[in-house]
Amino acid sequence: MTLAFGLTAVAAWAGDGAKGGLVVQGNTTFRLWGVYVPGPDQVCEDGWPAGQSAAELLARLTKGHAVVCDSKGDGRDNPRPAVCKVGGKDLAEEMVRAGMAWARLSDGTAYVVPEADALSQILGVHGHMCRNVRQQAPYRGP
Repeated sequence: MTLAFGLTAVAAWAGDGAKGGLVVQGNTTFRLWGVYVPGPDQVCEDGWPAGQSAAELLARLTKGHAVVCDSKGDGRDNPRPAVCKVGGKDLAEEMVRAGMAWARLSDGTAYVVPEADALSQILGVHGHMCRNVRQQAPYRGP
C-alpha cells in the first residue's frame, strides 16, 4: 500500500519516547522501516542531543515536500512500518547515512552499508558515544 502526503508531513515521536523516526500525516503514523532512530530525549554519553538532532534532520528532509510511504508488513503494527521517500530519496537511508539512525537488522540488511559509511566517517551517533538502547533485548536469563 503506497500513500502520498501533501506538503504538511512532519517529524514526530511516540509519547513514551521509546520510538523515534515517525512520519505523521493526519491520523496515520509511519515508523521508518529498517532503522532505529534515537528517541526524542536521548542524549549521548558526551552530552550530544541525539534525539533532537535526529528530529531536526527528519524535519528538514520532509519540510515542504510530498512524502510517499510504502507500508511494510500486514498493517497491524502501530505505528505502521513503511519505506518513506521524499523526491525519490529514502528517508531512512538518509537518516542512517547522516549518522542519525542505526540499521535495524530485524528488518533486513538494507541499511547496513550506509551505516558502515557513517561509522567510517564518525558521523552523528557514531561520533558521540551514543548507545542504541532499543536494539538491545532485555536479558531473560537461562
